[in-house]
Amino acid sequence: MFVRQADVLPAGLAAELTLLLRALPFEPTPTGAGVAWTGALQVPPTLDPQHPGCLYRLLHFLDHTLPQRAAAWLGHPVVRADAGLMPVWTFRKGGYLDAAGPLPGVEAWLGLTGGSWPAAWGGHLEILSEDGRLEATLPPGFATLDLVVQQLIQVPVVTHHVEALWVRTLLVRP
Repeated sequence: MFVRQADVLPAGLAAELTLLLRALPFEPTPTGAGVAWTGALQVPPTLDPQHPGCLYRLLHFLDHTLPQRAAAWLGHPVVRADAGLMPVWTFRKGGYLDAAGPLPGVEAWLGLTGGSWPAAWGGHLEILSEDGRLEATLPPGFATLDLVVQQLIQVPVVTHHVEALWVRTLLVRP
């Protein structure tokens, strides 16, 4: 079971976050099932003028708005397993994620990718059935939210100089 929602962030927030997060000096990280440029950001719990305001707005979305949206779709309450963190996943040329999951709970992929490209170039989120059949290919989105429940996910290897950017988190029952 999965769903994609469009325009989930307030006006301008996705653009601010994309510019900020793309500039972070992440290194390629073997994920156990692939390679991605990843990292997790954390900001102090109270507003600090040293940090961009968009990070606090993202954190509020992730810790409060996202669980409410997911709960309305699922019909039961959920919370973030990694509350307070902003786990950033980027797939650039050579990056991929082999079929992984399903994770317990709901995987949430907040898309912050500004452009689009053909699926043949890789970097698209693919949803698979339990037996490995392709059920859907979701291109990287801008201000999109993909919620995936109990399904395998993969990201085919990126073969061109493009970049898919997501904030990826897990929602679980409290």
